[in-house]
Amino acid sequence: MTRRVDVDYLVVGAGAMGMGFTDALIDHSPQVRVALVDRRHGVGGHWLEDYSFVRLHQASSFYGVASTVLGGYRVQTGGPEAGLWERADQPTIVSYYADVLADRMVGPGRVDHFPGCEYVGDRQFVSRISGERYEVPERCRIVDARYLAPDIPAETPPQFTVEEDARVVPVNELVRVDEAPSQYVVVGSGKTATDACVAADAWCRSRRHLLGASARALDAQPLIRRPGPGHLSPHARHPPRVCGAAASSSTRARCVSPTTRSSSTARPTA
Repeated sequence: MTRRVDVDYLVVGAGAMGMGFTDALIDHSPQVRVALVDRRHGVGGHWLEDYSFVRLHQASSFYGVASTVLGGYRVQTGGPEAGLWERADQPTIVSYYADVLADRMVGPGRVDHFPGCEYVGDRQFVSRISGERYEVPERCRIVDARYLAPDIPAETPPQFTVEEDARVVPVNELVRVDEAPSQYVVVGSGKTATDACVAADAWCRSRRHLLGASARALDAQPLIRRPGPGHLSPHARHPPRVCGAAASSSTRARCVSPTTRSSSTARPTA
């Protein structure tokens, strides 16, 4: 049986873009009703899956929805960025979006939130848990806010060849290090790779059992001609087997695979 949801807009995707659009919509059109659908368990999109030590590229006040300031214009008082505007971390951003949903959208009765649901087309979406099917009326406008959704390392397999004895993990797993690898090989050279190098270096100096380990970045772009294992550029001097070669030493190396796209995106303009 299909349940009818009587709304004016169906927004597919509750990440930064979907939340920003919905916030602006209910602000400028007080009478509209919105259904907000996302396959994840909550709002915030990729932030729900990102590594816990990630921070925004820019000041918190430049990110989020138009109605609610993220970070309250706070200035950092310690650390290497003392005196600069706060850059929110992953837990703060996830909490921010959850508060916006509760206080601005669902609480006042303007938005119906459907977590754990997949849009299947033809004005219908289905619960990934119960299988219950929903549909919206013909007059309802469909807004697909997934267009700029990034690839998340924790949700996608490595796009390069990996030897059997090499251990390849997404950046999220760095916080669960419980051994002393001889070195880290970070595949990629973007912001996520930089975060991984900084984190690994900090932990190597602060955890006794990791003293002496090192981190070096390897840009995956020149190595991969097209998605899939074994496709290398003729300009590649070292194939992806470098991870396996490092792992064959007495102490295994850890190959960290960050995303090929930045995990912190600019504030949506919708």
